[in-house]
Amino acid sequence: MKNCNYCEHLNLTEEQQHKAGTDKPHICLKYGKRVFHRSTERGYHEMIYPCRECENESLSESDGKGLTSWQSLT
Repeated sequence: MKNCNYCEHLNLTEEQQHKAGTDKPHICLKYGKRVFHRSTERGYHEMIYPCRECENESLSESDGKGLTSWQSLT
């Protein structure tokens, strides 16, 4: 599963959020969707799960063998 904390389309990484002392939500700027940690506990969480659109995009890039299209070309 993709960790959106490292995605170029994330408005605010977990580290940036904690350094700024803000509780602004994490937003996928590519699709304009809020993304979540899927945890009920407050605090620093490394994993930020992708929005449904990004999950579907990742699945559609797969060639059915667990490889993305660019991996199957090499």
